Amino acid sequence: MTYNQKASTELRPAGLGVRIVAFVLDLMVILTCLMALLAIALVQLLVRTEGGKAEEEGAVWLAVAIVLGWMVLVPLYHVLLWAWGGQTLGQRAVRIRVVAEDGGPPGLWRASVRYVVYAISVLFLMLGFLPILWDERKRGLPDLVAGTMVVDLT
Repeated sequence: MTYNQKASTELRPAGLGVRIVAFVLDLMVILTCLMALLAIALVQLLVRTEGGKAEEEGAVWLAVAIVLGWMVLVPLYHVLLWAWGGQTLGQRAVRIRVVAEDGGPPGLWRASVRYVVYAISVLFLMLGFLPILWDERKRGLPDLVAGTMVVDLT
């Protein structure tokens, strides 16, 4: 039995439906964090208000800080959780896990590569996830490029 055959027979791929639910749950977590950042920014703007007029320069820098924070938070959320335990919070809730093709943990490098292709797939109307529909191990483009797969733990 070859390396890939062993992985495909011992691991049960997660279906598209459960992966969509995990995606939505992760989106809720990420948007909650964004709302918290926005609430902090609003408080900062209100504190910096002088006579009813907010400082424009401070508001611009605050907006820049929020965007940069967002651009750091989202990749770290995915990459570190995939590398550390193979699961984001949404994936943990629906009992699926990202694994390397041999069933082991994906590691930091595979998780990073997977995230880059994952982000590109999301930006391009989710087209990178279409291979899930016909691949026998239900791998999308992020999994194919990174050498990972999403398995069902139930």
